[in-house]
Amino acid sequence: MTKYQIMDTRFRPTPNTAEHGFGDYPDYETYVRVEVEAIDEKEAKKLAKRIDKNIRFSGINGCYVTTNEAS
Repeated sequence: MTKYQIMDTRFRPTPNTAEHGFGDYPDYETYVRVEVEAIDEKEAKKLAKRIDKNIRFSGINGCYVTTNEAS
């Protein structure tokens, strides 16, 4: 069994300054939405969907799966 982290990105508003392109380039922060223990990545996605029904893995803003194991 391997621990998988379901990662998601969150929009963080920025001030309307030149450093951030006057609002055109917002900051995004990445965070762990769910951590599950599963046999493989497909099973981890299934378990994550059971925990949180609002997790999406497709599209531009979809969540992605990572693990901390060194290859």
